[in-house]
Amino acid sequence: MKQLLLRLQSAGLVSLEKDTNDLRRTLVKLTPATEAFELKYRESSGRFMDSLFEGIPAEALATARQVIYQLDQNLRVIAEGGNPQEGDL
Repeated sequence: MKQLLLRLQSAGLVSLEKDTNDLRRTLVKLTPATEAFELKYRESSGRFMDSLFEGIPAEALATARQVIYQLDQNLRVIAEGGNPQEGDL
């Protein structure tokens, strides 16, 4: 965790300060650069997602979500030693 925080600090995205009440703790504070990074990422991510799902009807996306959810549930049952076909859901 510390290595990640040090990299974020080097990039100017966070500041690290010792807690004056408890010197064992280090406070992590976001910098103004973090907000600019987030805004840029959110905008580009939104454009990417819009392009990715272009032409796919909402009903098809809803069905895909249901299928993925059920697959996840089945995998959880299988991981616990159950059998989804036997109603162990």
